[in-house]
Amino acid sequence: MTSLSVSESGLSLSDLLRLPSNRDLNYRKLTYDAAWPRTTPFNTAIGLLATNHVNLISLRTCKADVVVGLTDGQEEELEPTWVDITTAKGKPETGKAWAWSGKWAVMLEK
Repeated sequence: MTSLSVSESGLSLSDLLRLPSNRDLNYRKLTYDAAWPRTTPFNTAIGLLATNHVNLISLRTCKADVVVGLTDGQEEELEPTWVDITTAKGKPETGKAWAWSGKWAVMLEK
């Protein structure tokens, strides 16, 4: 695998970096697939990528445990909603399952 710095790759000249979608994998790689608290700021979760001059927007359907960028209280609002939805379908799930259900999405930018 070849590794280039941001300046060598030409990304420092770009106005926007778009990563091709490969299901959930790119978002998880972008955030180091870490068990971040869900209120971790996106810029913290993406590490050094936040320090360059590339504009980045992440559009992601939540389909894995890794979720960052929520505001205080957002997860607590989603949990009972998810329990209500799944209970109504006759398959009750815990409130945490919203994060991998594919029913919600996040849009984050740096």
